[in-house]
Amino acid sequence: FNSLKKYTFKKSRASEYPAWCSLAADDYLNWLRRSFHSESTVRTYKYTVYNFCDFILSRKLDSFKNLTGELIKDFLKADFHSTVNGISGRNTVLRQFIRHLEDNNYLENKALHSVIPSKLVHPGRIVTVLSDEQVSAIDEYRKQCAAPIDLRDAAMVMTGLKLGFRRSDVINLKLTDIDWKNKKVTIIQCKTKIPLTLPLGVDVGNAIFRYLKYARPACDSPYVFVRHKAPFGILSGKICSNALNRILSACGYNSPVKFHTLRKTFATNILNNNAGIERVIDALGHQDPT
Repeated sequence: FNSLKKYTFKKSRASEYPAWCSLAADDYLNWLRRSFHSESTVRTYKYTVYNFCDFILSRKLDSFKNLTGELIKDFLKADFHSTVNGISGRNTVLRQFIRHLEDNNYLENKALHSVIPSKLVHPGRIVTVLSDEQVSAIDEYRKQCAAPIDLRDAAMVMTGLKLGFRRSDVINLKLTDIDWKNKKVTIIQCKTKIPLTLPLGVDVGNAIFRYLKYARPACDSPYVFVRHKAPFGILSGKICSNALNRILSACGYNSPVKFHTLRKTFATNILNNNAGIERVIDALGHQDPT
């Protein structure tokens, strides 16, 4: 060939920063990775950190020890976001970054994170949850269904509804995760890598048991829910949403619903039973109330 293309990789913005700034930014991003955040999350958080570093360097700062609350407030005014979600996300990342700097002695003032607003009201946002009638219909379907796929659908949906599992945790649920004797389920959450143990209620326990006994193909897969055609491997996350909407359609509800709605319904039911926000945090496997 007469011409060959030369490919170059774009340099990181941090490579242009002075050492005191790039070391702190890289330290924070590596801490996120060690905390089992995905690369996509690290990449998203990185832009807020880099935008903040660009701003303070433009203000001639020569050390994080000279960072002030007024400078942080100026950045929040200058870093424009058009939506409440954008502002809230930016504030959450920046507050975590500042706290990381405080905890690791990059900052002398250990209260700088407090100048960043912790909460913003979302205008007109209503969390979508299943109605009591829909929940009752799903439970009745669970009791009456008999076909193998229907039993699998019911067991997956009950796991999301009664345990609050994300669909990734449902499809990755293993036979060894269920302690039938002590009536509890223990998993490592796929999204956060945080351990979570929850009681196994009678309704979800019965749904899983009926599926295992009467519907699950005989195979060596370690997963509870498997394909019903060879090879009997792990399911895709879309199967969970399909299962929920098949059940709702069979019960007379034809509007599509996301599987994550079950997790929101689970949390809302805890609050409706006056268990308090701390119980919701524990049951969902979250680390903080934000």
